[in-house]
Amino acid sequence: MKYPIRRKCNVAGFFLEDDAREIQDRLKRMLRGCGHDSSALGNRFMVITRQDFMKARIPISISDTKFEKFVGDRFREHKPELAIFDNLAQMVQGDYSNSKVIHKLAQFSWNLTHKHNTAVLVSAHPKKRTNNQHASPTLRDDPEGFFEEVMGSSHFVNSFGSLWGLERDADSDETIFVGGVQRYLGQQSLTVLTKNDDDWFEVVDEPACNLKLACNTNSRKKAWKLLPDTPFSFTEGFDAVKTVMKSKSTFHYWLNNSLVRLNLVEVQSNDHYQKKV
Repeated sequence: MKYPIRRKCNVAGFFLEDDAREIQDRLKRMLRGCGHDSSALGNRFMVITRQDFMKARIPISISDTKFEKFVGDRFREHKPELAIFDNLAQMVQGDYSNSKVIHKLAQFSWNLTHKHNTAVLVSAHPKKRTNNQHASPTLRDDPEGFFEEVMGSSHFVNSFGSLWGLERDADSDETIFVGGVQRYLGQQSLTVLTKNDDDWFEVVDEPACNLKLACNTNSRKKAWKLLPDTPFSFTEGFDAVKTVMKSKSTFHYWLNNSLVRLNLVEVQSNDHYQKKV
């Protein structure tokens, strides 16, 4: 299963940790994997690395006015619709749990969004786990706990509109992806991915795997069993599960953004739904 890119847009990537050569090699590998070379990007993808800041003698810190000006100048030059900052640790100089520093980061991101009409994505890396950390929350079973542990300060979680997470399972070589609009709709969805040799993620589209993703809470497990095996309308489906899923909006999101999206239920021509597994 592949998701198409709806349209081309300008992107700015601020890679504040990785070596510039490593980034270049990775991009070449990804372009080769989709049958293109660097000319396919045109001038749409601007890459800024830590070496660019070092050459300009600018500290990487949202508390430094020279850093803020350098980033703003790049925005005015490139006019990105999406800006990626990798990663949080560099921007706040490792001070994850300082709510005042995180608030400054939030204001920095809000100002970029407001001035340039740009979506801002700030990545944060989880703590490295050791053998005695099996109790740490996983993205599959406890997304909220996972985000809280990764972010450090709850102010980070509360300041950004959407939380996306990636966690690789070393045993299965699968990657769990959670994407949501938590602040907007209070909802999020899980997807299982695998990474190919060209560093592209591919969606795992297997019924057994998808069923676990769609029924990842007790109420959803019960609701799945209550859904009719014969074709049903939205109202009929909600009536069948309302003892365990009280809200129509919750059922609507689960039905369309989990069951239909994961190919567990198909939409028929008469606006009815039918279980596929």
